[in-house]
Amino acid sequence: FEFKRKILEKKGRKRKIFAFIDFVPTTRHATTRNRRRRDDTSPARVRTFDLPTGYVRSCPGQMNGNGGGGGAEEPTNYGDGHCHGDDTAFGRARAQGDATDTAASEHHAATNRKRQRTEQHVPAVESYEQLGLTVSAFEAFVRRHETTLLRAARQRRVRELLCRAVQAPVTDAELDAHASEVQDLSLEDAIGYDLWVASMTISSRYAALSDGDQPSLIEIILGDAEAAGEVDAARSVRRANRFLSWHMGAKLLDVINSQREMALKASATTDADVDAEANTTAAELYWWNNLFAIRQVINPERSNEFNTLLSTPIHTIGHTVIFLHPWDKPTALQRVWCLLELFVTVQHDLILDVAITTHERERFEAALVEDFQSIIPSLSRIDVATAKASNQAEQDRILSSVADGVGFHQLNKLVIGRMHEWVAESGRRALGTLEVAERATSKLILQLGRLLAEQGKFDDARGLFTEAITGRRAELGAEHSDTYEAMSHLGWLLYHERKNELAFELQHAASEGLRSTLGDRSLITLQAIHNLGDLMRARGQMEEAVTLLDEAYEQRRAILGVAHVDTLRSMNAYGWLLKQQGKHDVALPLLQEALASRRSTLGNTAPDTLTSMNCLGRLLEEQGNFREALFLFEEGVNGRRLVFGDKHPKTMISLNNFGRLLAGAGRLDEAIMLLEEVLAYLVETKGKDDKATEGAQRNVDLLRSAREDERGADAGVGADGDAARRKVLFEQLKSMDM
Repeated sequence: FEFKRKILEKKGRKRKIFAFIDFVPTTRHATTRNRRRRDDTSPARVRTFDLPTGYVRSCPGQMNGNGGGGGAEEPTNYGDGHCHGDDTAFGRARAQGDATDTAASEHHAATNRKRQRTEQHVPAVESYEQLGLTVSAFEAFVRRHETTLLRAARQRRVRELLCRAVQAPVTDAELDAHASEVQDLSLEDAIGYDLWVASMTISSRYAALSDGDQPSLIEIILGDAEAAGEVDAARSVRRANRFLSWHMGAKLLDVINSQREMALKASATTDADVDAEANTTAAELYWWNNLFAIRQVINPERSNEFNTLLSTPIHTIGHTVIFLHPWDKPTALQRVWCLLELFVTVQHDLILDVAITTHERERFEAALVEDFQSIIPSLSRIDVATAKASNQAEQDRILSSVADGVGFHQLNKLVIGRMHEWVAESGRRALGTLEVAERATSKLILQLGRLLAEQGKFDDARGLFTEAITGRRAELGAEHSDTYEAMSHLGWLLYHERKNELAFELQHAASEGLRSTLGDRSLITLQAIHNLGDLMRARGQMEEAVTLLDEAYEQRRAILGVAHVDTLRSMNAYGWLLKQQGKHDVALPLLQEALASRRSTLGNTAPDTLTSMNCLGRLLEEQGNFREALFLFEEGVNGRRLVFGDKHPKTMISLNNFGRLLAGAGRLDEAIMLLEEVLAYLVETKGKDDKATEGAQRNVDLLRSAREDERGADAGVGADGDAARRKVLFEQLKSMDM
């Protein structure tokens, strides 16, 4: 926005304007009508300014950067790459200032003379780019340079306010509020980008090294510590054993908090094994941080190769830690430089860990208890292919590297899998803090068990559900509603393990008990009724199943609304039951609505959405709509591999059904490959004598035989004969449901 001359010259306003624009680059107006003409001898006046056209175009409403090892890409956008010297919009705007401003020129010259008198020297450090620092050293450095950091934060915030107000005039009241907001910024508001800007200011206070570079922050810390004789400070820097991948829009104190959490965790879970090379205990973490380990101001005659600067320490350190904030929609996974760091980590099969703040951990634990349904869908929305950068060329180059390397699907699978592991670890840690009696009666134990079951960890889930039932019977009594709720969860698990008789005993007792204690309209009761209806359907008791699933669906629809995740679950189950009864005309709209609503509310890769794909695909298959069914099955296979991994019961269901349809389409080689994968999984998990394994073996044998027959068939059979043979084969293959 533009400061008008009349506003600037209002009585009593000059000081207030000065206070606000003290942090802003100043340039002369580009237009003649607004330019104040004066000769060199005229006294210095308050200068008005316009932002450069290119800068206004590139200026987003908020920080648009990725940290990671890549730092900031585009100085113009204060985004994601490193900047050498003061080649930023701020610096260029300042460089365009009024050269005739005598007072400003004299002040600048005086500042340079003062700097030359006080310039400090530090020695270059060999292999400085492989060093890391402790979280205590990181925090001490931030607090030591708080003034410089705050100035950078205020400059950034003013630019954000300017960009926001480009299209609208600013009133006096808004100007006062903006000025107050900028002045009130504290260290808690400083972000990674501010440290990047400050790092160039800090390193410029030191004499250039022999190669013409300004020293890195790591070299400054070591040099200052040596000069002051601070032995402890020097010991806080060692060969790095953790590579920090982070988004530079993150608050510095949040990053520090997450690092301290990991250090405490390492101290509590590791033995004091001595690392002979580093002469430190295993619990001491030395973090490689791009802003400290890379020289931000280098000799202009050379340039940094950031791919090398990143990939070398990632590979050497062997342990990448990505800072995720917020936990359910981490900004780091939306930035290409963090994507590059994940890519290198995956490419070399290195350790990938997760760091979050104390507040985010508490928020996650609350979601685990109070909003469990949101956890898995939140994690399933991760898609590294959508990562962005301010520099389009850098974005295209990095995304192309990933696509040509491990591929987006494989990288997504690793990231989502690691996130699922972190969720389970965090849940176990939260449960471990409770007393024995409190554990059994907590809601957390049931939700964690449900989460582990969704991940295919049935043994772990069964242990938690059994513990809950035993503890609740002892603490609350056998006929308490909480005891019945735990029984319903265990019955649900046994149903998914195909142990239908044991599941029926528990589920029937639980649903009847909950009806008597909580009533028919309780959401907990409706969940048990839904589970019992599903179980009745699996047992072939269709009439009883229709009554129960219809009741659960109608009640949930009335209480929660049609778009609620539980209502959609009942809608899909009811539609699936109608499909099994052959009522395709009634089932089709229910299954279509369930899938469409789940796509829009949960996302395309949420577990419930993937279940809907399988159910609708089976119905379309039975109606003879093979083309649409094939698309749904293929999407379901890719989604379940991504979310659950290659070895999960639900992944096997999708593989089996997709393979059957491929066989019906005559793609026998692809079908055999998929069904052999299903067979290998069942042999490994259930054994050769299990009924499901025998069915899978029969499917594979049929396909192999069909392939041999096809190779030796008479060429005169014709297309009609091939189609008839494929139809018979398709009908012979055993399907897997849900």
